[in-house]
Amino acid sequence: RSHANLQQAVQLFQDAIVRDPGFALAYAGLADVYVVLGDYRDVLPAEAYGRAREAADTALRLDPSLAEAHTARAWLSMSLERDWVAAEASFQRALQLNSGYATAHQWYGEYLAVLGRFDEALAAMQRAQDLDPLAPMPQAIHGWMAHLAGRYDEAIRLCEAVLQRDPTFRPARMYRAWTYMDIGRLDEAEREITALLKTAGSSPAVPLATMGRIRARRGDKAGAIKAIEQLRALPYPPSFDIAKLYAELRDRDATLTWLAKAESERSSAVLYINSDAAFAWLRNDPGFVALLKQLRLR
Repeated sequence: RSHANLQQAVQLFQDAIVRDPGFALAYAGLADVYVVLGDYRDVLPAEAYGRAREAADTALRLDPSLAEAHTARAWLSMSLERDWVAAEASFQRALQLNSGYATAHQWYGEYLAVLGRFDEALAAMQRAQDLDPLAPMPQAIHGWMAHLAGRYDEAIRLCEAVLQRDPTFRPARMYRAWTYMDIGRLDEAEREITALLKTAGSSPAVPLATMGRIRARRGDKAGAIKAIEQLRALPYPPSFDIAKLYAELRDRDATLTWLAKAESERSSAVLYINSDAAFAWLRNDPGFVALLKQLRLR
């Protein structure tokens, strides 16, 4: 899932489409890659999701019975259009067409977590994991969902199970670091992030932001501000991660400004603000409530 590998995946799916323009599954695969590129914020989410929507809609025109295409379309109804009813309908259609498709269960679990339906979310993640037990991403995301639900021991256990099989899998290390942070184990969180920053892979934005948050929790405001400056210097400044760092510093105006920017860019990460404990102190703020209404989450 490095940026280079995702770009190579785009090229391979496009090559398949050139060879067979009627191959619906290739369009669905292309949509999935663009979804991941947008989620990882390696490119502007609105741009990536727009390309994903075009590919998913083409796949559905070619084959309306393709579960993979309905799954991609469901994610885009959520992350691009903020249409929660359409998203759930598309997820349900995908699962009706192919109940053994692990990604449909995984992405539906993430949808449920956005809405705070954690018991259902964790059940969906467990189903995804059962269907594809060796795939690292469903289990890592399962750990993150457990984190959002406040089940921290379970979150660590799930991430560690992934890392026992693949110690280099970056998302699992990131989610474990976030859990360490929220239970006060800052030294362990910092070791995780330091290791991530030393390894090659996708954009350094999230590890940089996480290190800044650790600095803020240690009372090192200068270190946190330095991290913000580093994030703003990136080719695509990750608005949501900057907002989350300002939230650690309890800077209300800057937090809301960058969250609004993240929403305008159609960041999928901003959808979790009602479930993420980092923003709990803002839950009754009029500006925050207005943003939730804009997201159709209130």
